[in-house]
Amino acid sequence: ALNYLGSDSTDYQDYYTLQNFKTTNPWDNLVKVCDELNNTPLAQLEDSVGKYMNTDRVLWTLAAEVAFADDDSYIHKGKNDYSLYYEPESGWLTTHEIDGNSVLTTSNLNWSAFYHETDANYPLMHRLFAVPALRQRYLAHLRTMITDCMDPTVVGDLLDSYMAMVDTIVLNDPKKLMTYAQFTAGVTGLENNVTTRRNNLLANPEVAQQAPVITNVEHDVNDGLNASPADGEAVDVRATVTSSNGISGVTLYWSNRQTGIFSKVAMLDDGAHNDGASGDGVYGGQIPAQSGGTLVRYYVQAAGNNTAKSVRYAPPGAEHDVFFYQHKFVPAPTTGVVINEVMADNVSTAMDENAQYEDWIELHNNTGQSVQLGLWFISDSPFEPYKWRMPVGTQIPANGYLIIWCDEDEGQGDLHTNYKLSNGGERILLFNPDSLLVDETTFGDLDPDEGWARIPNGTGPFQQQWPTFAAHNGFVGVEEATEASGLSFYPNPADHSVVLVTEDQENVQVLDATARQVWSGTVNGQRTISTGTWAEGTYMVRIGDRAQQLVILH
Repeated sequence: ALNYLGSDSTDYQDYYTLQNFKTTNPWDNLVKVCDELNNTPLAQLEDSVGKYMNTDRVLWTLAAEVAFADDDSYIHKGKNDYSLYYEPESGWLTTHEIDGNSVLTTSNLNWSAFYHETDANYPLMHRLFAVPALRQRYLAHLRTMITDCMDPTVVGDLLDSYMAMVDTIVLNDPKKLMTYAQFTAGVTGLENNVTTRRNNLLANPEVAQQAPVITNVEHDVNDGLNASPADGEAVDVRATVTSSNGISGVTLYWSNRQTGIFSKVAMLDDGAHNDGASGDGVYGGQIPAQSGGTLVRYYVQAAGNNTAKSVRYAPPGAEHDVFFYQHKFVPAPTTGVVINEVMADNVSTAMDENAQYEDWIELHNNTGQSVQLGLWFISDSPFEPYKWRMPVGTQIPANGYLIIWCDEDEGQGDLHTNYKLSNGGERILLFNPDSLLVDETTFGDLDPDEGWARIPNGTGPFQQQWPTFAAHNGFVGVEEATEASGLSFYPNPADHSVVLVTEDQENVQVLDATARQVWSGTVNGQRTISTGTWAEGTYMVRIGDRAQQLVILH
């Protein structure tokens, strides 16, 4: 239960099971948390233990287990049925509930909102609840659980929806573990127990304290409200706060990391912090300037002026549910290299060097000089902009193309990334070695073998079209490339031959997946061409700037 057993980690191994680890000396993390939690003076405990344990997430865990009177949990039966996870990004140890099947039993509905806080064998309650700021944070989370998860109408509707799914099945089950009458009575009993537990918690005088109300949280930058700030731009945050028992303070919590400790800034209603007029109930605070691409998380805490200094958060789910913004990436000087085409669901368009159909990103060099791309980055997430780095020596030829395979299998070749693409839509970003943004595009749903390509090639806006793998994007869009284009052929897929059909005399080209011409000729009405020696794969049959896809299967 995170009791301190001394500095020797072997003394802990009778009580904990190490399931897996990827860090050196994982037991030391456990010992350190137990030491800080149990031996730090209470006046320093919040800051001290907060360096090694995600205390906010722990308080959410305790709030959930107390709210639902979890019989199998840290807070009750031998402090079991929970796990601890070490998060390397933050250096935090945090609790996770692993069993929730023994909750809301009638005998436990009167548990105190501060269950076991006086028992030193339960240090997460005994020690954390003794720190006023952490006690109020816990109470705020518990009130959120009561509001969001224990509303009788919401619970009743939820149980009704479950009943609608299983009622007939339970009624007709030939091997029931209980009678059907017991089943229906149990559902009613569960609904009643939620209401009873909720009422018991709200009867606690500390739970019943009124906290301030926070509304209209917004951030303000040069480009307007809630816009993305520029590189190096400070951000003003405002919130409207009202309270029936006065306001003792409003605090802005912010972090420039995706996980880990938040910094704190006082928010003031003095007319001098981009908060409007003094005393108007609008509080303002500023988050320091950050570099381009930085993701900033933030939330607001307001404390009442009652004896307990009761708090509320916006969003209510802080710190796991927060507001956020991202500073704009700094654009790179023009290089001529662009993202030219994307395929997020490659079924039959083009194979990689391992004879596999993988998703791909096509880069194009608009200049007459080759460009070195070694140590450039390309990512499918603005929150991980440097997700995959191109190998040293990578280059793209003058006016040429480079295909990057997005298959999450770097072992298959130098130009294979550590991520895949989603055909449901993503954002692709290209950065130079100085972390400056060279190009980006965002696509939505893409069908199998559908390209997202620049039209005109290399310079125009993106649109959906038939793919032009490693080739000029000169074809019409997908919706236009039909037999009405004046070209058709059969069979498709083809084996040894294909019949080309045109409305008039036309010059026709057939290109393979690398844009190499494999056949050209004149077709006036109808012409059969041999395809028996062509490799299996996808080809483009083209008349001028009109094209359709042909598949060869032997």
